[in-house]
Amino acid sequence: QPSKFDLWLEKKLGNEKFQEAIIGFAVALGMGFSIVLFFLLPMIVSGFFDQWIPNMLTLNLVEGVIRILIFSGYMLLMSQMGEMKRVFAYHGAEHKSIFCYEAGLELTVENVRKHKRFHPRCGTSFLILMLLVSIFVSFFIDPISIALAGKVLPMLWRTLVRFLLLPIVMGLGYELIKLAGQHDNFFTRLISMPGVWLQPITVLEPTDDMIECAIAAMNEVIPTDDSDAW
Repeated sequence: QPSKFDLWLEKKLGNEKFQEAIIGFAVALGMGFSIVLFFLLPMIVSGFFDQWIPNMLTLNLVEGVIRILIFSGYMLLMSQMGEMKRVFAYHGAEHKSIFCYEAGLELTVENVRKHKRFHPRCGTSFLILMLLVSIFVSFFIDPISIALAGKVLPMLWRTLVRFLLLPIVMGLGYELIKLAGQHDNFFTRLISMPGVWLQPITVLEPTDDMIECAIAAMNEVIPTDDSDAW
């Protein structure tokens, strides 16, 4: 049931504006939480190693490892929630349906069920790739700042630069995961490996009704002009 505060907001703003306000607040809260948890916290924790790791490249690597550990721990905690287990099971149904479609088989529960649930082009793999690419990109921030300004950027400016570099990081991550879907070789398997290792947490075995839901969703988005070909 909505709280008194929710009812008061809905009365003051109207139902449509109330929904927009709730969505806007949720997005802002989620972004703020992500910034603190995945950007600021790793930088603060890695700062404690300054006295033992004078090399900035190594320190950036430590920061990246901390970020990956925080992300993995966060996903593991999320997977213990009852509703999130259902979401992750639907995630497994999605993967199985995609594998079935890519194999050229009819999308039926029986055909989908027999496929594996770990997919190299998973969103989990994309997130891990972004973290790994961000570690690689961060190696260049300090040398460039020293070359241009003669010193390492303060924490606030380093965080701002990393935000500005996010489109590049996301673009590189997308191209890598797309490459992993187009080819099957040692390099592409290496690219997919970190995400596949994490998928047992975020991709669970679905039930038949979840598979039916995934099939219905797939049928709605399958193009009829072969525009989905790589």
